[in-house]
Amino acid sequence: DRGALSDIPAWAGDMGHSVKEQFDQNNEYHFVLEKG
Repeated sequence: DRGALSDIPAWAGDMGHSVKEQFDQNNEYHFVLEKG
């Protein structure tokens, strides 16, 4: 759901990780995270 666009980056930040890339492809949301 579209809430993931804000929920996942917030979760990553809270856990000490960073979002390197996020995109929508073929109606799927993709997130590339760097482990902190």
